[in-house]
Amino acid sequence: MVAQVDQAIKNADQLRFVSGFGGFDSAQQLQARYDEKFNGGDGSGSVRERLREFRDVILTMRDTFTAGGEAFADTDSAISLALASIRTGADQ
Repeated sequence: MVAQVDQAIKNADQLRFVSGFGGFDSAQQLQARYDEKFNGGDGSGSVRERLREFRDVILTMRDTFTAGGEAFADTDSAISLALASIRTGADQ
């Protein structure tokens, strides 16, 4: 999924420079608004910012699930050892 978001970021970067709106005042204002929506700075909610935030969330989730899986494996191993020691004690 990270690769897909990275590709979306690359694809979106091709839309970075908007043009062709014409020379009217309203057209230039519209062009400026599109540019702001795509390229806006930090905290602007721009497309680029949202894609980067989405990527960061995916990485955090991946790391969290990995850590959770490792913790589960550790707990499962500890339970197995505890059960084995109970069986060994019962056999004596």
